[in-house]
Amino acid sequence: MDNGPAFKAKTGGSKAQTTNNFNGNNGNGRIGPELRPGNTIIPHITDGKGKFAVRVGEGGQFQDRLRWGYYNRDPRWRDNHFGYGYYCYRPIPYQCGFSPYYWYWSVPGYLPWNRCYVLRPTIIVIIGSFINWNYCGIGASSGFYSTSYNNYSALDRSLSDLKDAFIYRDYRSLDRLVSNNGRVEIFIDGEYVYSLDSADYYDITADLIYTTETTDFDIVDVRRIQGNRGYVATARHEFIDAWGARQQTFLTFTLQPSNSGYVITQAGTQRTRPY
Repeated sequence: MDNGPAFKAKTGGSKAQTTNNFNGNNGNGRIGPELRPGNTIIPHITDGKGKFAVRVGEGGQFQDRLRWGYYNRDPRWRDNHFGYGYYCYRPIPYQCGFSPYYWYWSVPGYLPWNRCYVLRPTIIVIIGSFINWNYCGIGASSGFYSTSYNNYSALDRSLSDLKDAFIYRDYRSLDRLVSNNGRVEIFIDGEYVYSLDSADYYDITADLIYTTETTDFDIVDVRRIQGNRGYVATARHEFIDAWGARQQTFLTFTLQPSNSGYVITQAGTQRTRPY
């Protein structure tokens, strides 16, 4: 960690900060209000497309109620330890969008708008009831690299990879879930906001995994997509925040077939369970 991120970033690693970026709140250059998740406003006041926009008459008052910087429990953490080099560390009107991980204070809360694409999202129709699956990952008694691993279904392996990526900070698991090219459609509180190149999604998710003190990652719902087009999985992510308090969010993942199993094509973050 002393020389940079703990994983090989797909977007090229940490870069010199642009004029849109400012020192993170872990350094000496603390800027902006030091607010905790309970007293900041939620990212719903936008231009309707995920981009942060100030309402007329609110100006700085609105901006000051949003997140600034980030907080990491490790006092040694610095900006160059992030694998993703494009974060915005404060809300800048019309130039940045809310990160999917806005509620995780261990990572910056904004992405530059020129890294985001507003497209027509894929319509996913979920059918049927909960689908049972079998965990076969690192924590399984049979062992992750045992020959029995390949005897499990592609869905079992992909959901096990998803769990292992968060529980064990295992980037090989994340590698199998994110394609090398393409895009991931991003949802916040159930609303489509933008799409990211898969490399950008990989790096910000790997940063989240590495900086978050995960206590549990429980896949609470798995449902089939109509037309045999894959599955939608919902996970409850429990973690310890920068102030030592227990928090939880719900993450959703649309898994669609690929040559190696399933890859993430849509990803969402919500503070309440979607269904």
